[in-house]
Amino acid sequence: MEEGEKLTTKKTINGIASVVMDLQPKLVASFDPIEGEKLIKSVNLMVHAMQLLEIPLLVTEQAPEKLGHTLPQVFDGLPHPLFFQKDTFSAFGSDSFCQWVEEHEIEQLLLSGVETSICIYLTALDAMSRNLGVTILSDCVASRRSEDGTDAIRELRDAGVHILGVETVLYSIMSSSSHPKFREISKLVIVR
Repeated sequence: MEEGEKLTTKKTINGIASVVMDLQPKLVASFDPIEGEKLIKSVNLMVHAMQLLEIPLLVTEQAPEKLGHTLPQVFDGLPHPLFFQKDTFSAFGSDSFCQWVEEHEIEQLLLSGVETSICIYLTALDAMSRNLGVTILSDCVASRRSEDGTDAIRELRDAGVHILGVETVLYSIMSSSSHPKFREISKLVIVR
């Protein structure tokens, strides 16, 4: 799909969209390799689950001509999500991102990626200023300096942002073991 290309339906399931922010080579390389690998693994689980649950996946790329495109292992053979280039730290600095969110009547964003203390933080604040609900997937975000990420998470929690692990969010979306995708999601979680 091209940047910001529309899906076939306007209204998404429960008005939810998942956003993967700036998982690009030059940014991820600045992290501790073990932490970077854990982050990619958690985001990959989330990406697979979003596809199974048919929740739109939006991917932002900060100045990709300088920082590279999103790491391919994030998607691991899955169909390509919607990509949005940005030069601002908040995803809401991208007109095409804002337009997509509005046209598809998004009410809740699930945020993942880097850095918690910059792009995630500013995107969450901008989403809240637009009366959108925000959940940060705590095991799917990172900052180069962990104390910066911790401070940002504390501020966002105080501002009303939900901070939850990806498994908690997935099971909350399904709400019961009778959900048609329960077994597939459970298999993804178990091998994590």
